[in-house]
Amino acid sequence: MEIREEHVRWAVLHRMGEMLKESVDDTFSTTAAFMAFQAIVAWVREDLGRYRSFAEHPRALTDLRRPRGSKPWSVPAEALAGQAEVRPFEGGGVRRFDLGDPAVPMWLVLVWLRNAMSHGDGRTIMPIHRPVVGGDGEHELVGFRFENRGGVAALDADTMRRVGSVLVNGFCAAYGDFSIERDAPVGVVEKRNDA
Repeated sequence: MEIREEHVRWAVLHRMGEMLKESVDDTFSTTAAFMAFQAIVAWVREDLGRYRSFAEHPRALTDLRRPRGSKPWSVPAEALAGQAEVRPFEGGGVRRFDLGDPAVPMWLVLVWLRNAMSHGDGRTIMPIHRPVVGGDGEHELVGFRFENRGGVAALDADTMRRVGSVLVNGFCAAYGDFSIERDAPVGVVEKRNDA
């Protein structure tokens, strides 16, 4: 078995997807979903950002051209609002758009989200929580709110899991082949903490 760079890249994102799935049962399920979602969005944006147009994206990732309100994304209408601007492609110009428009391609939303989560200049990430009904003052963490230069996204854990899973599945389909899917899970190992 020969392990190449593409095996490792595929294995890393595939593992992030597994961690995202496992976040449902995690004690800190919403926080775990956010952590995996943020890593997945950053990874996919970084990898696909090197292309100069949608036409260059691998065929398995054409869902990124679909409107954010359509399947497989189904990002709720009330989850996104405000004006946004991004530079979606290598060497390309800035695109301005209305985040609240359900027809906006998911790729633009993904780039905006990555910028909102990864840049520290004027961006904000806040927890979304609500009182526990019948609780003793506890609040349940249900998602996160992202603000970035006039745009706002409020994503619950289920939306982060759904969007993250679609990204992982598309990426792994685009970059995987028989040898990668066979060899990467066993051929790419990580240091184990035996303590």
